Amino acid sequence: MDKQPQVKLPTEVEEKLARLELLERELKATMTQKEALEVALQAQEIRSRGVEEGPDENGLYSVQIDLPPSGGWNIMIDGNPYFHGQTYKVDINKLRTLKEIMFRSWKHDSDLHGGNENAYRQPENRTYSARTGQRLH
Repeated sequence: MDKQPQVKLPTEVEEKLARLELLERELKATMTQKEALEVALQAQEIRSRGVEEGPDENGLYSVQIDLPPSGGWNIMIDGNPYFHGQTYKVDINKLRTLKEIMFRSWKHDSDLHGGNENAYRQPENRTYSARTGQRLH
């Protein structure tokens, strides 16, 4: 197996990780096994996200290109193709551009295929006064 390179985290990230581990231990003492597993999975996600999104020693960020089915198979920036499913090391400006293009591609795909953005919201039965315009309920 390949050893993963050790990434030097900023002190504030290290402090947050230490606080997170402390909170995990406290919560596990009072939670059921299912709840403890959910917290552990969330903590794992937070840890991996914090390390992956930070710059490496050259100031480059790692980004994986994730396009929807309607989004084509690559993104072209300055004549350079960035292919779907591949991971690239880019500077902060290209990272922001790529993330914006990916977000807008997914938003466009959602608009095309009728994704319901309010699927998990409870419907509200609002009633307004005809005289004052104030909300009654």
